[in-house]
Amino acid sequence: MSSKVLSFKVDEQLKSDFDKLSKDLGMPVSAMFTVFMKKSLIENGLPFEVKRSDEKMEWEKIKENIFSNSKGIRVSPDDNESMRKFFED
Repeated sequence: MSSKVLSFKVDEQLKSDFDKLSKDLGMPVSAMFTVFMKKSLIENGLPFEVKRSDEKMEWEKIKENIFSNSKGIRVSPDDNESMRKFFED
């Protein structure tokens, strides 16, 4: 499988926070984006609800919302079966 390089600009603090999350989860940033892209294709859209909110969520609440449905399944972005198990209801 050939690979392509993605390059884009993000806020410095956002990048730093995301790098820390990536390290804490034991997944390279590239793997996290691969999981996001594959899940987006499975969902045929963004893999989460997008809505406008008048309240800002603090980082800990965001992490809680993202990982509250975690089933303790280790996901490999190159393994479609592990991704399917992770995201199945």
